[in-house]
Amino acid sequence: MQLGNWPDACDLLERGLRSQPLANSIRGQLHNDLAWYLALAPPEFRDAARSVQHARQALELAQGQTETLNTMNT
Repeated sequence: MQLGNWPDACDLLERGLRSQPLANSIRGQLHNDLAWYLALAPPEFRDAARSVQHARQALELAQGQTETLNTMNT
C-alpha cells in the first residue's frame, strides 16, 4: 500500500474488522482508527456519519482506553 492511498487504507481497516476472532480491545482500536480516517481523510473520502458510527463502536468496545475518548470530539 502506498502512502496516501485512502481507499486501500479504508478497505484494510474494514477487512480487519471482519477478521475472526478479535479481542474487543483490538476491534475497538480498528473502529477508532477507521473513525479517524473517515473524519480526517481528504474531502472526497470523508464520511462524517460513518465516522461517528465507528467512534461509538470504539467507545463501547474499548472501555477504559483513553485514546478512544477524543475521537468523538473530532
